[in-house]
Amino acid sequence: MITIYHNPKCSKSRDALEILQKNRIKFTIKEYLKEGLTLAEVENLLQLLQFSPIQIMREKEADFKTNHLAEATDKQLILALVKYPKLLERPILVSKNSAVIARSMEPIMEFLSREIE
Repeated sequence: MITIYHNPKCSKSRDALEILQKNRIKFTIKEYLKEGLTLAEVENLLQLLQFSPIQIMREKEADFKTNHLAEATDKQLILALVKYPKLLERPILVSKNSAVIARSMEPIMEFLSREIE
């Protein structure tokens, strides 16, 4: 089962959702702005993506700038993602063993080809 970390207001997120639907992929939606993010979820995303916290953050968001997160430690960035889920890059597709930031067709299709086989 695939989970999409989804923001319905984001066109890239809507596009990724549409690709999943058109390919008849079974998925669940995590509307992280409504539901929030837990520390365990953020740490799991980082592990699956094999990224540092800064690599999954939207650095142009006001919350990033007003909280001076450019100088923050990884732990502070992780806690900021929990406190300000809007900072999470989107969309993210997650399976049991991997994840991908799905902002374009190519990474989505590569992820699906690995996960569906």
